Amino acid sequence: MCSPRRLTFAILSCTLPLLLASHAKGESPLKPGDHTRTLRIDGLSRSYLVHVPPQYDPKNRTPVVLVLHGAGTNGQITVPFCGLNKKSDEAGFIAVYPNGTGLAGLMLTWNRRPIATRHAVGSHLR
Repeated sequence: MCSPRRLTFAILSCTLPLLLASHAKGESPLKPGDHTRTLRIDGLSRSYLVHVPPQYDPKNRTPVVLVLHGAGTNGQITVPFCGLNKKSDEAGFIAVYPNGTGLAGLMLTWNRRPIATRHAVGSHLR
């Protein structure tokens, strides 16, 4: 089983390339605002929310902050709870809220299939 630290590193290292590669994969490039994206990993459809600040310029490097929700919630619940979209608008970073997995999309957590997910994300980016 993958340690939480290694899983977090894998997710962090894959988030920015996913955002950058989305245009190459046929998705529209990100513009300021809120977006919902999905990708397929290990047979599972994985979704994530992206908040792009108003001053975003794709020609400039932009920090990305990965916001992991707590067990039993999801990215959508986490957005108003943590207030990072407002901070993103003030500080100019992109906020990404990936959703964990769970039965029937409920009670989402981060401890299901972490190794397979990490390898699938890496393969997706190649």
